[in-house]
Amino acid sequence: MVATTTTKKTRVRKATPKPPPRVRVAVKAPVHDAGAMATFANKLTGAADAAPTVFVSPPYVAPLKTASAALSLAIIAAQGGPDAAQSALVTATTKVLQLIGAHAAWVQVGADALPSADAISYITTAGLQVAKRAQRIPLSAPELTNGAPTVVHFELPPTPGAIMWFTEISVDGGKTFVRSVDTEHLKGDITGLTSGQSINVRVRAYVRGRGYTTWTVLPIVVT
Repeated sequence: MVATTTTKKTRVRKATPKPPPRVRVAVKAPVHDAGAMATFANKLTGAADAAPTVFVSPPYVAPLKTASAALSLAIIAAQGGPDAAQSALVTATTKVLQLIGAHAAWVQVGADALPSADAISYITTAGLQVAKRAQRIPLSAPELTNGAPTVVHFELPPTPGAIMWFTEISVDGGKTFVRSVDTEHLKGDITGLTSGQSINVRVRAYVRGRGYTTWTVLPIVVT
């Protein structure tokens, strides 16, 4: 009788390749300069008009042209004009900023459907910049950044013994604050803000056995 042996085949699982990093649009609108804002808006609409086969039926270009023209008129009217003209300038600037953010979000959707190299070309052809991946260094103080339009992102440094972090926001220059995000994490998003609005965000931690830390106040202009 001949003995037989059975060889078991070992299945090798192939690791699923990681998707390439997403190429992101960086919106760097000059929020403190109405004239530069109008120029930036005209740059974006001009880029879309110059490449109609690349940017097919962009929904925000026409309203952005209208808003930019209105902003240019508001700038002229506000030069030495009454308070109403100054208020109209703020409104016109905010409208342009909102449309720039909407157009940038539309460009982002188009870029997401492309390979990385093509996405970079698509974004820069639109007159926008590509977000750079900055080298991370440990935080030593709270930081605020603009995320999506009307969203402010916060990151906090580790605090020994802290079990909870609290945020409050002020829209009147720090005179009064209202409760915002409470979190157990070192980062989060404050949503529902208004583009072009100047706000103050204050943060503090609750440390086990010690109580609350002092407030840290940070200003930011919402995009």
